[in-house]
Amino acid sequence: MSSLKSTHTPSVIALCISILLLIAGCASTPVYQVDLMPAPDVYGDGLLNPLPENDPLSYSVPYKGILYATDRKPATENDPERYYLNDRGKVVRLGVAKVTLVIKILSGVIAAKYRC
Repeated sequence: MSSLKSTHTPSVIALCISILLLIAGCASTPVYQVDLMPAPDVYGDGLLNPLPENDPLSYSVPYKGILYATDRKPATENDPERYYLNDRGKVVRLGVAKVTLVIKILSGVIAAKYRC
């Protein structure tokens, strides 16, 4: 019986390897390839240009700043934070944040300071 096993073992191994190669060769997507979602139809029609020539921020907007929504608790006078705490509140608060960028040139080095 041991001689019967040894004669069939190479053919069984060859069959298993050929089946594995067949399955691997029929795989639809290679491991290094990622299928991405196609672009929306509105870009293909040319109705909407995602990269306009004009600056979209040059138009007048009704608000002067960045709109935000937060569920954080407002800070009080005794808190170290200026506007909101790091704790969650019970309601969602909406607002407009005004951000300015001040650039100063100090001895050849540009230093940027953000102000809220």
